[in-house]
Amino acid sequence: MHVEKVLQDGGLFNAKVLDISTDDIKAKFLAGANLQAALSLGAGYSTKLSAPHTLLAGFKNLVAVSCATGFKFP
Repeated sequence: MHVEKVLQDGGLFNAKVLDISTDDIKAKFLAGANLQAALSLGAGYSTKLSAPHTLLAGFKNLVAVSCATGFKFP
């Protein structure tokens, strides 16, 4: 017997969904996290995923101002 299709909750899927690996799950999760961070950065709404990017952007702005004006931080 060879499984070709899977029926779950009224949806019909290929049998390939049964062969998903841990790396596939990790890749899908990271893609979703990246999308959520990008959306929250674009909307200007801080979340746990966008906070590091916001802090890094602020640091880059401080470095740019420091380089342009010659101001040195203690």
